[in-house]
Amino acid sequence: MSRPELLTPSLLRMDGRRPYEFRSLEIHFAPDELRGSNATAGPSTSSASSSSSASAFAGPASSSDKADGCVRLVQGLNDVTCSVFGPRDAQLSGNRSGGSGGIGQMGVGPEGAALDVEVLAENWSSVGAERRAGGRGDRRNVELALLVQRTLAPMISLHLYPRTSVLHLSLQIASSDGSILATLLNTASLALQSAGLATLDYCLATCIAFHPRSPPSVTAAGGGGGAAVGTFLIDPTLSETQDLPYLTLAISPRDGRVVLSLLDAGRGKVESEKVSQGIKIGVEVLSGVFRREMEGATREWGRRLLGGADRRIE
Repeated sequence: MSRPELLTPSLLRMDGRRPYEFRSLEIHFAPDELRGSNATAGPSTSSASSSSSASAFAGPASSSDKADGCVRLVQGLNDVTCSVFGPRDAQLSGNRSGGSGGIGQMGVGPEGAALDVEVLAENWSSVGAERRAGGRGDRRNVELALLVQRTLAPMISLHLYPRTSVLHLSLQIASSDGSILATLLNTASLALQSAGLATLDYCLATCIAFHPRSPPSVTAAGGGGGAAVGTFLIDPTLSETQDLPYLTLAISPRDGRVVLSLLDAGRGKVESEKVSQGIKIGVEVLSGVFRREMEGATREWGRRLLGGADRRIE
């Protein structure tokens, strides 16, 4: 049986998207509703929301803990929730990890509060994966936690908080279908805003897969240096990242600065010129439609916090 084509001659992907299309996006700001409540999280970019999926996220540990901020982001089949705790005194924070997960910590020092990140994921959370046994400290989850921590730490004004305190981010993966690091970064960035923490900027992230075929009849409309549109696949799924080399890209949207550029070339070589083109395209799509989507959801949540959608939030 032949493998399905990742990109058809008409430039359609397996899920029907064009090369530059993102998957459907839902953003739920819910600092309280996701903790033992049947209320659905909102607002969202989509009206679809179920109490069963919301109740699946009850926080990283004790039910007595209450998150200072909480966001659930659903992008395609990726489903991630981030809960923010603190900054709190390090001695009172304790160890919140439970289940299969990974922790990355900066350590307490003279510069201010420490940032502690954990990624929790069931071993069968990946789409198509079989349930299997696994213990704590899963290597992949540890790597993801460290990448999230190192990317977000410079954006948080940790120096404003006591050096004996810890800011804890708990990221829970309910379902994963490719580009999961980008989804984790976007969810954590929104959760920090939900908690009202002092930040220098926030983070927008996506993945770009490099497809080897370049249909000669179709070229990029702008910024691609004449490369075919089909060369770059934005927001790839798991099946695409399993077959193609891909780049995880994160930017600081206020100045367009690249804060993370991580290439996974395990599925083939990628020329440096092609990587540069992919980064340029990634910055453009993140600074455009994706930024508007994320900021629109944040403003709508802010209006609801103020008690009326008629108030304008810039």
